[in-house]
Amino acid sequence: MILFRLQMHMLNGALLALLFPVVNTRLLPFEMEIYYIQHVMLYVVPIYLLRKGGIYTPEPLSNFWWALLSTGFMFVYHFSILQILGLVTEVNLNNMLCPAISDPFYGRWYRIWASGHQTVMTMTHGKLVILLFYCADPIFKCSMDLFRLPAKKID
Repeated sequence: MILFRLQMHMLNGALLALLFPVVNTRLLPFEMEIYYIQHVMLYVVPIYLLRKGGIYTPEPLSNFWWALLSTGFMFVYHFSILQILGLVTEVNLNNMLCPAISDPFYGRWYRIWASGHQTVMTMTHGKLVILLFYCADPIFKCSMDLFRLPAKKID
């Protein structure tokens, strides 16, 4: 339950990767397709788990404790682990060393802008995904009942 709730608020990275893809270095066959499949699956799996229910239940929409905790974890992870690893290996992990080529805030102050929009997105994106799920779930259930495949006849 803990990891699921944290992960629901950390999905904003997948949205940014789909909106502003960095695929200019994807040169091998099907590498670009795998990029998109992986980022779409980051949304499909949590929605499937939300439909399953059980321990995969989100917190109430008015509770922002998990969103705050996720924001803190994201900042610690990016500014300590990824940045240090990127400096040591000279690899631009999650665009911590320099902005992506598709970054709309490309420029001198991109990290300040990224810190601001990541804070806002981490705080709101998970809540929006849960809200959209709650709005779309009844429609999905009705359509599944409407288009249900015939059951097999057992003799």
